[in-house]
Amino acid sequence: MARSEVLNFFRSAAAATAAAAAAAEAAAYVRLPDEQASIYFHEHSGAVFRYLAGVYGREDDAEEVTQEAFLRLHQALVAQVAIESPRAWALTVARRLMLDRLRHEHSASTRTVSVAADVLESVRDSAPSPEDTLAERRRRVALGHAVRGLTDLERQCLFARAEGLTLREIGAVVNLDLRRVAEVVARSVRTLQGRLRV
Repeated sequence: MARSEVLNFFRSAAAATAAAAAAAEAAAYVRLPDEQASIYFHEHSGAVFRYLAGVYGREDDAEEVTQEAFLRLHQALVAQVAIESPRAWALTVARRLMLDRLRHEHSASTRTVSVAADVLESVRDSAPSPEDTLAERRRRVALGHAVRGLTDLERQCLFARAEGLTLREIGAVVNLDLRRVAEVVARSVRTLQGRLRV
């Protein structure tokens, strides 16, 4: 092997070693619990908040519970708990925290659920005609009444599905098997379709 070939070989080996070391250092940095928690919060806190606000209709509580859920996610990361799906994990914890909060208030039997106004407003066309506006308003009211007529479990599964969770992730959140979650989601969609049919 010529001297230039030997030098090139060692240069490329040194470059590959340096690149691997840099990648390992970057991966170690990203794996710090504070960094992971921050990334997960930015990626998933909106979904957790919308789920809680939509299912329970209590935006102030939803905001506090979302923050508490991600604080617990950070604590789990510090304790090196293996978390397969951070979004499903945070939703599960947030749901349990909200249920605990409601139990402590002794208002489970009297609470009402409404769809958050900002969620309904987000589907409105940017430049509707007056007729479209009226029709849309009637559809939103009908949807709100239809959603309030669902059971708590149906609302929880439906809102989680609307946030993009898989049926398996929803099952982890509401503590049901995959088949049961699929039945609940399908039944709630059929119920809504039946109630919204003119």
